[in-house]
Amino acid sequence: MSALNFDPVAPHHDQMQRLIALENTCTPTEFLEVASQPLPAVIAPMVAVTAACIVSLHARPKHFQKIDLSPDVTLLKPVTAAARRLVVCFCGVAHRLMLPLPMFLQIVPEDQFDLLILRDRSRRLYLGGATNLGTTFAETLSMLSDFIANRGYDETRCYGTSSGGAPALYAASALRARIGLSINGKHPTTLVDDIQFPDGFDGMELDKALSQAATAHPSVDLKAVFGAGCPRDREGAEVMARLLPGLGSFAMEGCAEHNLNAWLLEKAALLAFHERFLFQKVIS
Repeated sequence: MSALNFDPVAPHHDQMQRLIALENTCTPTEFLEVASQPLPAVIAPMVAVTAACIVSLHARPKHFQKIDLSPDVTLLKPVTAAARRLVVCFCGVAHRLMLPLPMFLQIVPEDQFDLLILRDRSRRLYLGGATNLGTTFAETLSMLSDFIANRGYDETRCYGTSSGGAPALYAASALRARIGLSINGKHPTTLVDDIQFPDGFDGMELDKALSQAATAHPSVDLKAVFGAGCPRDREGAEVMARLLPGLGSFAMEGCAEHNLNAWLLEKAALLAFHERFLFQKVIS
């Protein structure tokens, strides 16, 4: 069976887990290949919806080379050109950027950016580092710094959603990135009642790691964006703004959902938003 196929006799739960895994790892071309195949009846409508969204975001499926550096660290490179800019992406607890990966890739300027996709399988806000990139956030920052230097990127940007939002901002500061963007991220200390921190951790690990890193570059554009109708997300952003120098907050009026990217997709504003906040200011 192809790596992109479904087992037609697998239980419904297994087929759903398979769909989620494909949505979290496929490029646009790979997922449209999945959609073109015969599918189990319970899966086919959901695959069709995702495929339709992919095409709605860009009529042509964008082509990326996918390199799995480890089970939970993926480098995506454009096929059409050698990108000199890197976006380090910190996924949330669902191991995605609030949307299926092939949908998100359709809004990326494919000739200008590589994407490094990070995940935290422990679902503990990257306090113990990104999976396969150290056991502390400080170690993750050090390994990211080495990766960026060894690859010779001209520019780095950091992006994170939900539980990946705060790590993206702190990483941007430590790595002297051009842009750091959090989508509905919260400072870990505001989630002490929601998750079980690793033993000996208190939620200030991102701040401690940043204090050990080189002084943040003053030109880093740090922004925490959240739905104006989400009180907890507003509180999480406000706490980060008090602790992280240079962080600005932006409330999206009319949005009362935690999944801001899904809301933007519904409003046909996903591309315009990310062009404004993440992919702008490209240096030729």
